[in-house]
Amino acid sequence: FDINSSISKASDSGSCSFFANVSYQNDEILNLLIKNCHFRFLSSFILFEIKRHSEKDSDKFSNKFEIKTFESVNKSKLLTIYNDSILPQFKPYFSKHEKEFFQKTSKTALFFEVISKESKRHIGVFSLKSNDLETFILEIGVNSDVENIIEEILDFCLDFVSTKQNSRLIVKNNKFQTFNIVLEKQLSERECKIVENKAILVKDLLTTIKVNKQYFNFGCFFNEIKRKPAFFVKSK
Repeated sequence: FDINSSISKASDSGSCSFFANVSYQNDEILNLLIKNCHFRFLSSFILFEIKRHSEKDSDKFSNKFEIKTFESVNKSKLLTIYNDSILPQFKPYFSKHEKEFFQKTSKTALFFEVISKESKRHIGVFSLKSNDLETFILEIGVNSDVENIIEEILDFCLDFVSTKQNSRLIVKNNKFQTFNIVLEKQLSERECKIVENKAILVKDLLTTIKVNKQYFNFGCFFNEIKRKPAFFVKSK
């Protein structure tokens, strides 16, 4: 795998950033990307395996929320919930557009929406993705009543996955999301096992330069790879 070639192709295609997810156990690869390829640490995520400890856990559902499979008419609402759950400093890197968010990157990709029964508002979204119908990856987006919603989502997904033979549920906790501390606390209280802990590295492919305002009224973005102007942006 030629990392420099891949970066160059991404740059030529107009990409602004190049990401790499690397396990913290791979010190050699981390050092190579940071020192030799000029990547920088951006964020991280942890994968937890969650199991039900008793049948009583399945009786915890409240009457506050309704969880159902996503309806395409609500795409923009659910996308807004997910993007709003991202911490402000990470929004430029992790906010998604509609096509990107709902694309099926796995053989099986199921999306669900969480609705408040009291206000009838959409207050959460989550996805279950699997390549083998055995290991399901859960990713969540919520922006209000976080603790209660997360607990309900976890129990709902445990029930859903338990209907499949030899299945297991993996929860992805993104450190760039507003509720990551609450989610990690709940997973720790359920004695979930950490499956993987990965750093998210980024290499910015564009840089900005300041132009003398006396003569020009625009900024210029340079392609980091070939050192040629990529595009110009007028200043206000």
